[in-house]
Amino acid sequence: MKLKKKLFISVCFIIMCLSVGCSSTKDTKSIKDPTIEKSEEVAEIKENIKEVNMVKYEGVIEHLFVHPLIVYPELAYDGDYESNTLSKWFVTTKEFKNALGELYRNNYILVAYKDIYEEKTIDDKTLTVRKDLMLPEGKKPIIISVDDLNANKYMLGNGITEKLVFDKDGEIAGYVKNPEGKYIVSKDTEIVPVLETFIKEHPDFSHNGAKGTLAITGFEGILGYRIQQNSINRESELKECKKIVEKLKNDGWEFASHSYGHPNLEKISLERLVNDTTKWHNEVESVVGDTKIYITPYGSWPTKESGGLKYLKDRGFSIFAGVGPISYEKIYKDQNLVMTDRRNLDGGTLLNKRDKFLDLYDANLVIDYKGRKISK
Repeated sequence: MKLKKKLFISVCFIIMCLSVGCSSTKDTKSIKDPTIEKSEEVAEIKENIKEVNMVKYEGVIEHLFVHPLIVYPELAYDGDYESNTLSKWFVTTKEFKNALGELYRNNYILVAYKDIYEEKTIDDKTLTVRKDLMLPEGKKPIIISVDDLNANKYMLGNGITEKLVFDKDGEIAGYVKNPEGKYIVSKDTEIVPVLETFIKEHPDFSHNGAKGTLAITGFEGILGYRIQQNSINRESELKECKKIVEKLKNDGWEFASHSYGHPNLEKISLERLVNDTTKWHNEVESVVGDTKIYITPYGSWPTKESGGLKYLKDRGFSIFAGVGPISYEKIYKDQNLVMTDRRNLDGGTLLNKRDKFLDLYDANLVIDYKGRKISK
């Protein structure tokens, strides 16, 4: 009798478990698979992208430029000889991030030179003309360029990235010395990795994969690599530098000449300009590849008497950019020439010219007052 009772209890227990199992299975099927749910979200995003109304943009392209970023303000603004220079002409990593956020909120979208201009043969002449730039309705195009991303000697020891390198994931990062004197590799440093991260988080900030334009000199190498002719470790530096350049170009970055030795073009002779440009072609262009873009040092232009502009055109440059209070563009339809100006994001304009940049960002929302150790 006891055996029958135990058997009956066991059978009941099994039936109950099966019942619960079936119910559990039924409930599980009613819950949406996370993988399927994710796929549906992606599909919805893609569908929304398709519905974006693309319109032809015909206005002036905004152009903002910046120097290498100050990662550690306490090292830059320490009262030494370079402090005033860095405070006036540079911005901190935090300030650059703030500016990106402002540009994004104000509906700007990154564009590349290659998507703006093209060369066409018209009446047996090679001319640079504007391409049809199709952008999402309501978006305003902007180019961001970086001057002097070379880790020149005066930058060393001042909290600025000393070299672009690969991190453990094969992505470009900054190699910089922190206040404790230790070198670190981090993507939260220089413009290249910071902008890459921002675009990953806000993919609609980049049109057609556009990133930025690197305007580099060559007298102390490029991107932190000492590849100039008189460098002791030139060959090994050149080998590593080429890998970085290849990655940058594959990721959508463009290169421009910023001259070789950063002279004031208005004040130098044609002979000196020829020598400077030849060095840039031999030591820099041989690494970064051909470019039609020439970004003038100090924003200065060669005098008409010197014939410098004609010489640079003859050397293959057709798009020129200086510095000015507004983003300016003039296309000379009878010759292969585009003249533009860029606006400068730096300490000087953030502190003293807020009203001139309100169409791009509010300086009060960009300035890192704590980092600069100044009061509002």
